[in-house]
Amino acid sequence: MTVAEINALLTAIEQRAGDDPQENRDQVLEDLKQLYLKMKAEGEDTYRMFRNQALYACGGMYVPHLFWLELSLFFRNTHHRQVLFDVIKAFCESAFEDEDRKLMKPLLITYFANEKEFEVDKLLSLVVGKAHPAIQEYFQKITTFVNKNKNSTGTYLEKFRLLMDEYPNFELLALPVSKLKEVRA
Repeated sequence: MTVAEINALLTAIEQRAGDDPQENRDQVLEDLKQLYLKMKAEGEDTYRMFRNQALYACGGMYVPHLFWLELSLFFRNTHHRQVLFDVIKAFCESAFEDEDRKLMKPLLITYFANEKEFEVDKLLSLVVGKAHPAIQEYFQKITTFVNKNKNSTGTYLEKFRLLMDEYPNFELLALPVSKLKEVRA
């Protein structure tokens, strides 16, 4: 599959969503999920092309899902951080909807808690530092949380590790660890 074909499929999803994709959020996310599964089945190269194009589709609505998938890879290979930087950059350039910020929060906490301080500083300087002040403030709150709440941050890490091999499920990620372990058993 080519980039042009992937763009055509993403454009079709955007057109079905109408003028405000947020109004049809559940359907748009389901369509993006089905497209992701199709692209993933076609191989790693096709998935990468899809990921790069989907970052900017539908106002960036799929960014939290892509960040989850890429964060899982980062946990296996920390050299994967450049892709995370790219996803965070797309998030900073997205519509920055409340729902997307809520979904990204536990993932960003997990990432920042697991990343080298130097790399976090680099990201904040090179990517977030160039973003809108509201976005900078959002990231500042997250980094402050990570630095001041080690126990809660550890909980986010534990929950993500339990779920990281699955397709993103933010409802499960929101459960307390004990309930999550019970559901996973």
